Amino acid sequence: MTLSKDELTKIVKQITSNSFEGVAYKLQKITPIQEGKDYQGLRITISANLGNIRDIFHIGITTGERVIPKEIYFYYQPLLGTEKINMLIYPPERILAEKLQTILERGLTNSRMKDFYDCYILNEIEIINKPKLTIAFRNVIKERNSNDDWQNWKAIIDAIFASGFMKSNWILYQNKNEFAKDTSWDIIQASIINELRFLSTQ
Repeated sequence: MTLSKDELTKIVKQITSNSFEGVAYKLQKITPIQEGKDYQGLRITISANLGNIRDIFHIGITTGERVIPKEIYFYYQPLLGTEKINMLIYPPERILAEKLQTILERGLTNSRMKDFYDCYILNEIEIINKPKLTIAFRNVIKERNSNDDWQNWKAIIDAIFASGFMKSNWILYQNKNEFAKDTSWDIIQASIINELRFLSTQ
């Protein structure tokens, strides 16, 4: 199955044509993601308006990627309304594997401190199944042709956490996000190194 920007535009406009619980949605744009990967993706940007309140959110849509371990069911409770939404989502082990791969691939060019926080918080709020994480990580490395990065993981991680620039970016992220204010760069470092060290022994 392939993604067509035109077809996705039609689908999203149809979905957002009606308001929900008083919230009006509008498609802003659709842009490509995952450039250079073996699978295709598009990022949808949607605005939501409730009275004088306006917010922007993004939805990533990809096809052609096999999810290993397989997706799991999740019952999401929206802030508005009482009906739970049953959906299929990536298992936490797959999410963590992708975040770790992204950190290794981008190295010192990674300006997304959320990737680092996500690696830490996933271990705090989820029970990560280590065998599943190992399988997920191996598949992500293979799918994204990141074997060279994985072979040099220690040098990459050492450079990241020795960088004053990266630490400054983390402090900026903390200042902008209340939930991260008590999580030091050292804690992030220990969490990520522990995961990579474990995976390197498997």
